[in-house]
Formats: sequence, C-alpha cells, structure tokens
Amino acid sequence: MLNIQLSEGQQRLFLLLGGLFLLAGMKEWFAWQEWHWGFLFLLISLLGLPHGALDHQVGRSWLEPMHGRIWPFSFGLFYLGLLGLVLVCWIQWPELLLSLFLLLSVLHFGQEDTAPLDLGGRLYWTHVAFRGLLPLCAPAFFATETTGQLLAPLLLQPELTEHAQGVAIFGATLFAPLCLLGVLIYARWWQIGGPLGKIIEQITESILIILCFVLLSPLEGFVLYFCLHHSLRHSQEMAQWLFPNEAKPLRQFWKQARPLSLATMVMALFAWIWLPNRALEWGGLQVIFIGLAALTLPHVVLHWLVFDLRRPLPVFSTPEREFSWNHISR
Repeated sequence: MLNIQLSEGQQRLFLLLGGLFLLAGMKEWFAWQEWHWGFLFLLISLLGLPHGALDHQVGRSWLEPMHGRIWPFSFGLFYLGLLGLVLVCWIQWPELLLSLFLLLSVLHFGQEDTAPLDLGGRLYWTHVAFRGLLPLCAPAFFATETTGQLLAPLLLQPELTEHAQGVAIFGATLFAPLCLLGVLIYARWWQIGGPLGKIIEQITESILIILCFVLLSPLEGFVLYFCLHHSLRHSQEMAQWLFPNEAKPLRQFWKQARPLSLATMVMALFAWIWLPNRALEWGGLQVIFIGLAALTLPHVVLHWLVFDLRRPLPVFSTPEREFSWNHISR
C-alpha cells in the first residue's frame, strides 16, 4: 500500500488548493447570491477566531512568573486595554486606523509566513514585506472597485468612500512590482544555496494566494487565505507548543479554544445588533474587520513580547519551549 507522508506545509498547500477549487465550483453551480456571507461567518468562526483564543495561555507564561496568582488580572488589563484603545481610536480617526491596521497586517502576515524560513538580514525583511503585502495587493489588483467597496464601511462614514477607493488603487499599483520582487527574492535565495524543495513550496504558496483572488471575490479570497493558511498555520504551531505531549495537539487546541471563540461570536452578534446599519455589506463588514483589527494589536504585541520580535511563532523562536526575556533584545 502506498504511504505518502506530507509535511505540515504541504498539507496546508493541499487544503488551500482544495478549498479554492471547492469554492470556485460552488460559485459556478449555485445561484444563491448571499452564500458567501454564510461561508464567511462559518469559516471565521471555526478556523479564524480560534487561532488567537488561547492567547491567555501565552500571556500566562509571561506574567505568572512576575505577578503570581494575579496574572489573569494583569493579562486582562494588557489585552483588553489594547483592544479598547483600537476601538476608541478607530471611532475617532477611522482613516488613520485603517491605514495602521493594514500596515500591521502586512507585518503580521509576512512575519508568520517567513518565521519557519532560514533567511538572514535583508532577505528576511524583504520576504516579510512581499508575503505580507500579497494577500492585500492581489485583491486590489484583480478587483479594485470591489476592494474599495469592502474598505468603505471600515471608514464608518459613507462620505469617505472615495478614500477607500484610493487605498484600493494604491494597493493595485503595488501588485506588479510586488510580483517582480517575489521572483527576485526566490532567485536570490536559490543563488545563496537555499533548499530547492522549500523554495518551490514557498513559490507554490505565493501562486495559490494569488489564485484565491483570481478565481474568487476579494472577500471570499481573503477569508480562504486567512482561515486555511494564516490561522491554520498559527494554530498548528501554537498547538505543538502548548500541548507537546498530546498525540493530536491541534485537536486539543481547538477543543480548549472553543469557549472563548463562542464568547467572541456572541459579542460580535450583539455588536452587530447594536449598529444602526445592520446590512451585511455595511454593518457585517464593520463588526468582522474592525473586530479583527481590535483583536490583532494585542495578539501581535503579545507574541512579540513572549516569543521573538522577528519570529513570533513559538516553535521557531523558542526551541526550548519556555519563555525568555532574551528574545526581546534580539
């Protein structure tokens, strides 16, 4: 019997490829115009939210040695404080906060995609910029107007729609130079002796990310990337770190993440009901993406502090699997 062993990276590739063609087929075969909203909420609920739902366990490794039994209070003050700060500032300065959130997303996506790679110095940060910008610039390039329409609700005021279109146009203009940059990065990596198998895997990942936005709408493509690539990778690495003795750590991770994920979904539902405009194309996008932005800042800062400013995934930044302040000074 043929026994093929796939690495976690290869498994994610096949999962992303399968999801991509499954969704493309659904769009072709079914006429329901609102189906993507159901898919959006389902996928984010099942795979997106859980990837940060055990951040309190990460915070515990940082705060419990210093604060003892009151570490939950310190963690809540840190995490909820940053979350609340994002929401307050977003209401006050939506244009500025949208720009800052997009920049933070570039850094966050790029760093986690680059964390497992043995790249040094300039090549590391260049790859971070390339992979972080790719899922943001590709939808803007292939569907500029639609991308602008998705960004408009995040600016809270209908009169700022023109600014949202400007952001989308800017992203679209970066796409072609970004693709050229990717070619140069992988050519350089191969030139300095990088492993050919890993280079091919990274090129394939990049092409699949682009295909998500060629075959699907910007919203559908981003959810597919966010849930089946970004969140899944993060969950796999965190599961290995949190449950090193479990035979199936990812299953245990999702089991423990379920209560906080459900609580977040309930709070999002109440936030949506409270909004004056509950249309999915307006209020739904505000709750999802402004909510994700508010969760992203404490999530990213926590992982920088506890693991490594350059490699914020535990399996790659802390082989000894224990917290060390030395990572912050690297």
